[in-house]
Amino acid sequence: MIFPKLKKIGHLTRYFALIGIIAFLLFWVGISSKLSLIVIGPVIYLAYWIKSFISSSLFKIPASERINDFVFLLPLVIVYFAFVGFQLKQLWNEKGAVRFLSLIALSVFLVFVHFTAWKNLTAFYLLNP
Repeated sequence: MIFPKLKKIGHLTRYFALIGIIAFLLFWVGISSKLSLIVIGPVIYLAYWIKSFISSSLFKIPASERINDFVFLLPLVIVYFAFVGFQLKQLWNEKGAVRFLSLIALSVFLVFVHFTAWKNLTAFYLLNP
């Protein structure tokens, strides 16, 4: 047997959603801004895009940091991390070599996206203190 038998994962989605909430709190409180930018960087881009789309097409949204954080960013952080946890759970519960190839591909993609978002957001925050 090439690949050992591994146990199925049942509740990974809720643990990832909890990690997302903790990452959001670190970002919101400002305890570890570099770490939080690495963890929720892609979600910040997504929240900005959704707010811009709604604000330009449907109605004007007031410019408020609380609205940005709690109306757009927090729900998207929870959904994003729950989705990532769900995808990891689904791939982990597969059988055979496809499991490991898919997990490696998803992991490399997530590392690339998070690193790129962190690099761009760090450059933005350095330019706009």
